[in-house]
Amino acid sequence: MGRKAAKERPALPPIPDLDAGPIAGAGWLVAMDRLARDGDERAAAAIRDSVRERPDLWQEHRGGGAIARQAEDGLVKLFGTDAVRDAYPRAQIRADLEHIRADLMQGSTDPLDALMVSRVLCAHIAASHADALLGQVAAADVTMKQLDWQRAHADRATRAFWRACESLARVRRMRGPAVAIAVGSVNVTTAAAAAPEAAAALPEAEVIEAGWWAAEPSADPVPAPVPARDR
Repeated sequence: MGRKAAKERPALPPIPDLDAGPIAGAGWLVAMDRLARDGDERAAAAIRDSVRERPDLWQEHRGGGAIARQAEDGLVKLFGTDAVRDAYPRAQIRADLEHIRADLMQGSTDPLDALMVSRVLCAHIAASHADALLGQVAAADVTMKQLDWQRAHADRATRAFWRACESLARVRRMRGPAVAIAVGSVNVTTAAAAAPEAAAALPEAEVIEAGWWAAEPSADPVPAPVPARDR
């Protein structure tokens, strides 16, 4: 017999139709990702094309931004060096981060909120890791210079965390108070200035509460300057 013909690779599955729903789309992306990681250039090209041709497939990946999520994941991997042995503690950290994210977002759908909250989470992970390293170094037989360096590193990470928190608070103060509008069993968060119009546009809507990020009440208004002739 002659040389055995090379085995042809099976055709890639097509992108699911819109009617198939988000679960089918997510499954297709996962399958293409696995093939691309195994070196299938066709799958990598299909993923790139899907961003342009079917942006609806990527809507679920936009919460906080893919770049920010990659940064979070990279920082989580600092806790432990063995992907198998440290899988459980890393999963605990990720679950805790998602709880903190939900608490900070408070139902907000603002993309800037999502990015700022992700920044706070990244700084929180980095500061926690720096504190953990400081504890390990303090318990080890190191020089005072090494201990001072690690302590300064932990202090810098803590300051970065506070700056991220301050930036999030400043953005929300600049935007002004936010309120929740109840429409049946669904709450819609919107800026306070737009609440009356939003409530009027929705049937049976009711403004129910102010968000916790609402700007603090301002002090007494500054009086207008008195014209020179009236002084």
